[in-house]
Amino acid sequence: MNAIFGRLGQWAEALLVAICITAFVAMIGTLAVQVVSRHLIVVPLLWASEAGQIAFNVIVFVGGLLAVARGDLISMDGILDRLSGVWPDRIRLFHGLLLAGVAVYLIPTGWQIVSTAMRFSLGMTGLPLAVIYIPGAIFLTCVPLGIWARHARTSPRKEDIH
Repeated sequence: MNAIFGRLGQWAEALLVAICITAFVAMIGTLAVQVVSRHLIVVPLLWASEAGQIAFNVIVFVGGLLAVARGDLISMDGILDRLSGVWPDRIRLFHGLLLAGVAVYLIPTGWQIVSTAMRFSLGMTGLPLAVIYIPGAIFLTCVPLGIWARHARTSPRKEDIH
């Protein structure tokens, strides 16, 4: 069973990395197109800044979720490695539960902002304004799963304790 969850976690992590890389390439490409069109052709593209905003939000929130799942968001390992016994695992578990609790508390607010933003459009593209807020709401929804994945990967198993 642990092998299945481990494999699913690796696939999810690879998917998040691919999404971040794709959004980064899209953001840089949009910026390059915008600079070329504004300075060489002298016709600014009206949709370019909005596309860059959307790509940037995807990078921030998907990258944040990836950092939570990997345990890189708040690195306490330097301090915890100096402790002995079960205390490092207990502190990591407490930290994960605290972060997951904050995320769960903010989930309704995040999705309420998305539902409110659905009524407004995003400038020239005509897309709903919620396109910018959806990555943040998904991030808040998935943070507890990322914390669970990290804890499942780093906590000692019963076989390792003996």
